[in-house]
Amino acid sequence: MSLFTRKDRGFIECGGAVRNPSYEIILGTPRRCKCGAPQVLMCAAEKKSRPFPTTYWLSCPFLMRTAARLEAENGVRSMENLLESRIGEWRRFNLFLAKLRIAVMRTERKNFARRYARRRFDVLRLGGVGGTALSERPTVKCIHLQIASYLGTGFHPASDWMSERITRWECAEGFCAMR
Repeated sequence: MSLFTRKDRGFIECGGAVRNPSYEIILGTPRRCKCGAPQVLMCAAEKKSRPFPTTYWLSCPFLMRTAARLEAENGVRSMENLLESRIGEWRRFNLFLAKLRIAVMRTERKNFARRYARRRFDVLRLGGVGGTALSERPTVKCIHLQIASYLGTGFHPASDWMSERITRWECAEGFCAMR
């Protein structure tokens, strides 16, 4: 993972893929395109002392459009159906991200939340990808979040599903770098 820089901020502001970004919660950039623009941001587990369970945030305009297309093609339901047959992997992936959220919290915030804000802490500790509730049936909040989590971690129980549908993982023209 690389540091989030002033140049990265410029990419995000020009690309328009992240609406109302909260720069104070960005911990770094785990994935960049060939032009050096951030494709995925890693975020803190809290935003203004409230749970923020979205560990990985998609910041690439090209991938945002790709995710929107997949969602319009009923991709959420399709991915949920696939994950139903991989429920053990899905639960392990969610547990991994929950543990990661807790691990990136500052010790004093973690201790405070554990002791005085248990319900908020449990959202982070027990929630799945993006804070979804873990249930008998997999719940995919959105494809954007799944792509970001896959690129941020390097693995995902539905990585084959994504690879079949996403033929290019970055734009050919380096749109962000040109701005």
